[in-house]
Amino acid sequence: MAFLLNYEGVDKEGNSLAGKPKGMEQILHERGLLAALKQKHGNKLVAVCSDCKKSQAARDAALAEARAKWDEIEGSGVGALNTRGVDTDEADSLRSNDCCMQQVLSLEKDFQEEKPLLQLIIERAGHKCIFLPKFHCELNPIEMMWGQAKQREHY
Repeated sequence: MAFLLNYEGVDKEGNSLAGKPKGMEQILHERGLLAALKQKHGNKLVAVCSDCKKSQAARDAALAEARAKWDEIEGSGVGALNTRGVDTDEADSLRSNDCCMQQVLSLEKDFQEEKPLLQLIIERAGHKCIFLPKFHCELNPIEMMWGQAKQREHY
């Protein structure tokens, strides 16, 4: 989300904001959500609270653990990567809906329905984009085809 090209507002240094990306605070203000957030937290607004940072850190740790495990077993003949991820869904559901600006925006319908750029590019080219669960190769049909192709090469 960016300011319109004919936007006449300026930043603190006097530079034009036309065409520049909007910040979280501006988006919340435009949607009428900033006043409620300020009322609850006072004028001290937090972009990303410590709970949200911890939740993201847990996701990052799970990803790092999975990568380390993959590096450890790579080449050992193990077919599927069986990792123990950190389940942050429960922690995410217990967190307040208005703990920080990031959390409030993430709950907005248009932010939740936003498609990844890769998916948009694929769909614009006329193809379907289906994201499969990570580390579950048994759910990916191409893995079955690769398995059959590899078996045929040995004969």
